[in-house]
Amino acid sequence: MKRRLIDALERFLAPIRERRAQAEAKPGLVDEVIAEGSRRTRREAEETIRLAREAMGLSYFLADRPDMAGAAGEGPRGRAALRARRG
Repeated sequence: MKRRLIDALERFLAPIRERRAQAEAKPGLVDEVIAEGSRRTRREAEETIRLAREAMGLSYFLADRPDMAGAAGEGPRGRAALRARRG
């Protein structure tokens, strides 16, 4: 029984061990994989945030929103208008 279990585990772990040996043979590989994953994740996150802002009507790039023209200090949604509403 134990021998069968050991054999099954060895078959299961063989490809994992092989991939690990390949990774160990290339010292910079893990860093490259992490860096590329970070770049892809950053692009995806930026796009997701852009879509969420768009869906909620938020924009940190005010020039992209004609209804927010002058929002930095003028217009119905600007800082000056906000201060006026606050008193």
